[in-house]
Amino acid sequence: RSSSPGIQRRPKTAATLVDERGHLDVVITALERADVVGLDVETFHNRHRVLSTVQVAVEGAVFVVDALAIRDIDWLRPTLEDGSKVKVIHNVDFERSVLLRYGVTLRNVFCTLRAARATMDGPHTLEALVQRLLGRRIDKAEQRSDWSVRPLSERQVEYAAEDAAVLLPLHEALR
Repeated sequence: RSSSPGIQRRPKTAATLVDERGHLDVVITALERADVVGLDVETFHNRHRVLSTVQVAVEGAVFVVDALAIRDIDWLRPTLEDGSKVKVIHNVDFERSVLLRYGVTLRNVFCTLRAARATMDGPHTLEALVQRLLGRRIDKAEQRSDWSVRPLSERQVEYAAEDAAVLLPLHEALR
């Protein structure tokens, strides 16, 4: 893809794929230490919206957690329900609806979509905000990927990681 002047394609986002319960300790420790957490999820539909991955970004690290392999999100509940930690999410209504199905509520959320709508003219998609505020492009080709298929492809993991990784710099730009 060609880039507009001043718009750059960012190199791959370094992420840790976590697909075994025994490897969650590093994610939990990072979340416990963080004051601000970027959060994104991917889902697929059968009869219901099913959580496929949970992506979390903290300063210096991005994790893509395979929710189908881990089978629950109890490990995430303390962070999401902790009112002292800021959760940065683009389009919080979507994440909130998915997480409520799993009995998890969100507290202290900074929604980049709402913040952008309140402070600037559109468009307000994640892709548009990253381009406008961070001066780079993100690849959205995997957005409609089949998130029920395992193993996840390298492109799916990269896509999921990047969607979470951009949330922290967007939070800074929109504050």
